[in-house]
Amino acid sequence: MKRGLYVYAVLLCIFLLLTSSCIKNKESKTYDEEGLLYYTENGEGYHYYANARSNAVEAWFHGIIPETAVKSEGLRFVDYVMEKTRIVIGRTEPFTKDSLLFSITGYNGNKKPYKTYMPDYPASLSEKRDNTNYPNDPPYLLGDFNDDLIVNLIDFSIFVSHYQSSAGQAGYNVVCDISPAVNAVGGIWSEIIDTPYPDGIVNLMDFSNFVKNYQKTHPGETEQDDTPPIVETPVIALSATTVPESGSGMTVTVDVTAQDAVSNLKDAAITFTWNSVASDSRATGSMTKTVAYSPVKSGTATAAFTVNMLGSDFTLPVGTYSFSVSAVVRDIKPNTAEPKTATAGQNLTVTGGQHTITAQASPAAGGDVRINGGTWGDSKSAAVNAGSQVTLEARAENGWS
Repeated sequence: MKRGLYVYAVLLCIFLLLTSSCIKNKESKTYDEEGLLYYTENGEGYHYYANARSNAVEAWFHGIIPETAVKSEGLRFVDYVMEKTRIVIGRTEPFTKDSLLFSITGYNGNKKPYKTYMPDYPASLSEKRDNTNYPNDPPYLLGDFNDDLIVNLIDFSIFVSHYQSSAGQAGYNVVCDISPAVNAVGGIWSEIIDTPYPDGIVNLMDFSNFVKNYQKTHPGETEQDDTPPIVETPVIALSATTVPESGSGMTVTVDVTAQDAVSNLKDAAITFTWNSVASDSRATGSMTKTVAYSPVKSGTATAAFTVNMLGSDFTLPVGTYSFSVSAVVRDIKPNTAEPKTATAGQNLTVTGGQHTITAQASPAAGGDVRINGGTWGDSKSAAVNAGSQVTLEARAENGWS
């Protein structure tokens, strides 16, 4: 009988301990004001769990929580606004109820978020977006994937859904491929990463650009339409040399350098014109090539192209020509244009084939020779153009006639 009572007492104690533990764990859950997450505390820190289904969360705390104190899987960033801390967490697969969102360790300050956001899952790219010319028609508010004119948590939810995808994969979308990218357009766009050069993968570099634009809004169109770009008159350098009529690599190189004080230079439409200097005007013509500038925010940029005058571009007969170049330089500021034109010129001679002529005094001790008024000597050689006039002279030394 005593033994039965003893076993019963032990079981009762175990039951009470388990019940007490469950009650304690239940009571240790503290929910945020919106009821979207809750947190618990143990010796290692505070742990925050989802109370709703989403793949992104934004939690605000009073005070400054060191970024190093925030631990999580997936993508995260921490920033600070007026002595408040914003923690943003996201991952490709959604968080489900009771999933661990993040932890805060080594911090003894305010642990309860005063504001929390979790977008509906799944969020999707805007159906209004016209990607026909993307990314060739900047500027864009990069990161605004749902076209609501602000980069926010909904866009982050979209981004993490496409994170670590590559071109050709089902999850890849070029709109989320926002790296490399530059802040190319000035004025009201000066603080926004606006011009992308997609590299075919959505990775940490794209995430970095997304964070730079986070909570930024579309600046609108009015000011940008009314403000023309400032492009200074370009400087053109024409490099030309005497070119034989036959052979290979007979080219003229044209460099067009322009200074842009506000926004990014886009391209130069370069026109190359030639006219025969001879009265018969045997060859006259022109050709235009458009050459893109390398992306720069502002400053000096150079566009260059090479003209092949022996077949691939055009062929010139023997003669002397005047060459001139003009360039219209544009920048990428949308809906406006202020083309600037500059010209440069240089004469260039296109010659026929060359021949080597050698003159030899005989006997060598009896006289000297020279070609085309050159120096005298026992033997002389010179390269001359086909069809050109050559003057040969000889003179006897003393004692010879």
